Amino acid sequence: MDVSHEFKTATLANWNAPEYTDIFDQADVNFDEKQELAMTIAGALGRRCDQLVIDAMDASTPLTTTVPAGAANLTMAKVIQAQVELRDQGVPNTDLFAVIEAEGLGGLLNDELATSTDYQNIKALVSGEINTLVGFRFIIIETRTEGGLTEAGNIVDSWFYQRPAVGLAVGIDMKTEINWIAERTSWLSNGMLKAGSVVRDEGGLVKVQYDKTA
Repeated sequence: MDVSHEFKTATLANWNAPEYTDIFDQADVNFDEKQELAMTIAGALGRRCDQLVIDAMDASTPLTTTVPAGAANLTMAKVIQAQVELRDQGVPNTDLFAVIEAEGLGGLLNDELATSTDYQNIKALVSGEINTLVGFRFIIIETRTEGGLTEAGNIVDSWFYQRPAVGLAVGIDMKTEINWIAERTSWLSNGMLKAGSVVRDEGGLVKVQYDKTA
């Protein structure tokens, strides 16, 4: 069979999410800020992991054809085309995900093929969300300082992929520590992460472009 293997390199980067809680400021409120910060820090590190994966996909060269934006928002036709492209590469119809942003969700919610009970069992317009469609589980990326999905003008680069196609290498898993810093008379809540991402199989993802204003 002449099977061969290729090493993929994920470059790990160090990330911190620190925040101080002053002992005097803490006495002015009736809640424990350190507990609130722990949840906030966990969310920040989670968004950073998302961005590492998005950046790795942006840097890749997918084997499948990019689904072009044209003059349309995200539609059922584009989702179906992404599924066809992946299946043409022999990608199994399991662990499939779609990463889009809010306007892309709006495009699907305005597409009768995605919302009508004549075509779908899920009442998307009632719940205001689309969980799964054409085998894909949808992840909605909000506007975020970490970067989010790449946009050029009004054209958004979204990604439809199988989970094993993209790897996330973790050197230090997400963790939060709270330490007393005497010099600052404050507690330091700090989250740490050492991680990197790389596309393992460029045949397992498709870039789907859409006009978010259409």
